[in-house]
This record gives sequence, structure tokens and C-alpha cells, in this order.
Amino acid sequence: MEERRIFRRGTYIYLALSLLFLIAAACLYGVILFKGSSLQSQTGAERWSQDSRFSQISVFLSSDAVLREDSLLDINKGLERKLKEASALPSEGTGRAYVLSYSSETQLNISSNKADVQTNVVITGGDFFKFHPMKLLSGYYFTESDLNYDRIVIDDNLAWQLYGSYDVDGMKVYIAEKPFIIAAVVKSDYNIVSKEIYGDKPRAYISFDAMQIILESETYVTCFEAILPEPINGFGIGAVKEIISSDEKLIEYVQNTGRYSFITLLRKLGNMSTLSARKTNVIPPYWENDARILDIRLAIILFFSLMSTLIPLSFIVFLLISVFRRRKIYFNDIKRIASEKFERISQNRKGK
Repeated sequence: MEERRIFRRGTYIYLALSLLFLIAAACLYGVILFKGSSLQSQTGAERWSQDSRFSQISVFLSSDAVLREDSLLDINKGLERKLKEASALPSEGTGRAYVLSYSSETQLNISSNKADVQTNVVITGGDFFKFHPMKLLSGYYFTESDLNYDRIVIDDNLAWQLYGSYDVDGMKVYIAEKPFIIAAVVKSDYNIVSKEIYGDKPRAYISFDAMQIILESETYVTCFEAILPEPINGFGIGAVKEIISSDEKLIEYVQNTGRYSFITLLRKLGNMSTLSARKTNVIPPYWENDARILDIRLAIILFFSLMSTLIPLSFIVFLLISVFRRRKIYFNDIKRIASEKFERISQNRKGK
């Protein structure tokens, strides 16, 4: 009888180890799902619509690519044409089909009557805060439709350095001796990925129109973002690549939607040696650097998750081989058990 036992003591230990490694693999993949949805800058399409047929696309450009703000009108028309060709434009009165944002970065001195602080400044256009919804501590986000261009959003770090308080919306700051009204104070936009990427300097957010008032000259767009309908896979990024093009050394395209999916991370795992290699002259904004750090971290976690499934898989193979080798014994046992059960049923019926 001992020979017929498939589950010896060692097999039970093997089974227990397999279950532990399977749980570890599931937990690691859970970390991927959680952290993959933690970056607000990568989940704009999900916030814009529960419909999965939307994708978020980002384009990062070197200042040498010379993408001017007035070029956005042509880009807008080009996207509308593409969407119309794909029958992806909604019927009139049912809302917007897509949403766009563009931005650039610089450093400026921002002052109050108490302090003068060198600040990292994000210059925004379009629906920037739909793509980057930082937590409001006070006030409101300015929008492109605001009639006044003298609005500024500052982070809590800058608010504290300028006024020693976070509740300062409505108060004035000065840039190049020009007054601006604080529309909102937001929580510093660093996160679980990398506080270092955000930097120690405070940040502020102003519009391209406000920047033109300050510099009295044009500022080039270095980041373009779009949330577009996705009637077929790859439509959004294909349309954007066709409409916004430049020398390959001066431009980078990113499909944000699905960036941390299993298949995408598996591909990145296969190209791990090149993930951190810089191939262009593009300097991405801090939120994209956060996302790239997460690319590497989640690809490594996926590697360990996959490795953790090897023990359970090997146990399944071992079990199948054992059953195959002893198939005649088990088949005879099954026949015997079935026969005995049938006899008991027959005797019970005769007894009744």
C-alpha cells in the first residue's frame, strides 16, 4: 500500500512551500497593481472616463524642437481631423471628445513682503490640472478660460517660505516686480515613488499668458499631454506621432495608459539594461522622471513575482508526472472503489 501513496511527507512539504511562494507571487503582483495606479500623472484617462476606450499620451520635447504655443491650434485641428476620420468624435452637445495640456519649466525668483525665494516654475496651458490634480490646501485652480492672467498656484513649501502659512490664497506675490494673485496652495507633488525627484526647491504654477507678461517673449512648449478616444489599440499614440513630429533626438513619446500593465512591464523587464539609458536630448518634467523610476521598480518586482511562481509550477509538473507514472495503479483503484460503491448501493436497494 505504501507504494500507492502519492502524497508522502516530502510531498506535503513541497506543497506547503508551493503555496507560500504562490502567496508571495500574488502579494508582489498586488504591489504592482497598487503602485501602478498611485501616480496621478499616469491615470488621466481613467479619471476622464470610466470607458476603457480612452488613452493618455505624453510627448516630451527638447527646447530645440521649438514647439510654440501658437502651434497648438494646428495640433488641435489635426487631432480633430484624425478623430473625425476614425468616427470617434461625439455627437454635438454630448461633451468633449478629448482633453489637452501643455507645459514647460523654468526657474524664477518669487517674492513677498517677507521673503524672496528661487522657485521651480511650471508654465501651464490647456487643462493642465486635469492631468495633475494636486491636493488643494486652499483656493482653486486657475483655468485657461480665466479672464485674468495674474493668477498663480504655489505649493505648501513656497507658501510657508513666503508667508509662514498655507492659508494665503488671495494674497499677492511678485515676479520680476509684477504682482500675481495666489489662486491656490497645493500640497507638494512628491509621492511614494521619489521625493528626491521633486527636489528641495518649492514649486509654482503659472499660465503661458502670465509668463509672457513676465518675460515679454515667447516660451516654448516642452511637454504635451492628451487624453484621446481609442477606437482601436494604438490609435491615440499613432495620431499624436503623425501630428507632432521632430528629430528623434529632440522628442519622446509615451503611452501613459497601460504603462504598468503586465505585458508592458514584461517587455520592459526584457529591456532592463536600456531603461535608464538616455537616447535623446529631452529633459522630462519631474512627474515623468517619477514614472520612469516606477518603471524600473515595478519591472524588478515583476521579476521576483515571476520567480516566485517557479516552485508552484514545478510542483504541478511533479504532480502530473507522478500521476502519469502511476496511472495504471490509480485507474485500477478508481475501478475498485467505483465497483465497491456500486455494490453497496445495490445491496442497500435489495435490503429496502
